[in-house]
Amino acid sequence: NVIRPSGLFTNSWGDAGLGDQGSSGAIIIDTGQLVVAGGARIDSTTQSSGKGGDVTITVSDSLSLAGQRMLPVAEVAVFGLGSSLPSGIFSRTVGSEGVSCTGGCGDAGNISITTGFLNVTDGAAINSGTTSTGQGGTITVNASGNISIAGTLDDGTPGGVLSQTTGTGPGSGAGGIIALTAGDSFFLQNGATVSASSSGPANAGNIQLTATDTILLDGATVTAEAAQASGGNIKLTAQDLIQLNDSTISSSVQGNETTAGGDVTLDPDFIILQNSQVLAKAVQGRGGNITLIYNKAFLRDSFSTLDASSALGISGSVNIEGPTKFLSGAILPLEQQPVNVAALYGARCAAGSGGQFSTFVDSKAESLSPTPGAFLASPLLNSAASTHVVADRSAGQRAPVILTASIAPLVLGHAGEPTTACP
Repeated sequence: NVIRPSGLFTNSWGDAGLGDQGSSGAIIIDTGQLVVAGGARIDSTTQSSGKGGDVTITVSDSLSLAGQRMLPVAEVAVFGLGSSLPSGIFSRTVGSEGVSCTGGCGDAGNISITTGFLNVTDGAAINSGTTSTGQGGTITVNASGNISIAGTLDDGTPGGVLSQTTGTGPGSGAGGIIALTAGDSFFLQNGATVSASSSGPANAGNIQLTATDTILLDGATVTAEAAQASGGNIKLTAQDLIQLNDSTISSSVQGNETTAGGDVTLDPDFIILQNSQVLAKAVQGRGGNITLIYNKAFLRDSFSTLDASSALGISGSVNIEGPTKFLSGAILPLEQQPVNVAALYGARCAAGSGGQFSTFVDSKAESLSPTPGAFLASPLLNSAASTHVVADRSAGQRAPVILTASIAPLVLGHAGEPTTACP
């Protein structure tokens, strides 16, 4: 009485007693708009020695993956997915050598998506990972518009695009390649992830994110890191801007001296890092290389980190490549002779001559400024405005009050300085 999720399935679950098992079937979808929500999924997972089926989706307008469904206890045991069933597209290889796969576990199938817009929200996922000795599949997305990936499951598990490998036995499969291309901008936000990482003895896969306009990571992660093996390479390319806010890009590794962190490359016009990390670290192995290539500007706050170090091995390098800006030609040098301040005070009442002049007058306020050194409005402005309003009302005029520099000049000054008023 297990409740199956709705969707399209061509799984190959297999039977260890029947020898080598067949592959999962392919899934091909061609439509104007596609919505997968509420725990529904498109799935060609294999638990046999056969290969997972390829999933090919063509959507002329938009593809939306959203939401999850809480699972009964019996269903959790069957799918091994925890208490939540995320919506999404899956072509995984599951199981383990000698338990559910005979003759070796099959590789995950590939996922190929062509769409106008891609929206992945609320923990939904595109997943071609492996928990067996099979290889993770390749995920390729080509969107003519924006790609937007955001949110987590209710238990905090990140949604996003995944080709992780979690197999722990000898010969476990490596993570697959992820290549996401947006014709406009790419947004990864609110706890979502793009991950080709490895927690087993196999290497992590590579990640490539490309956008015509902007790549924005806001509270998100891009990882090709490995716990026991080598990390994958990560490359982000945008014509305009790559910006990281409270986010991490990591190809770090924690394995032995034979492992190496993956390389990380960012290549836009502008790079902005705010409270973010770009990491290619290692423990015993070699650190990866971090390369930032910008055509116009690179801005990094003091809370952001670029780190390609190795604790016990050989550290990688951090390379920043961009045009050199010489600001001296755009800054006007100060006059050699200081201005005579006394002369400026002598001309402080230019507005009183009847012309349209701007006037700067030091004033003293009755209270402290909100912040040290801030400007305060002079009380003269309020008294002048009140006088003008009374005059208008006594004449019976109902027109809006207009204050000009000659009637009530704006008077600003620093707190604590002497007030100088015009007669």
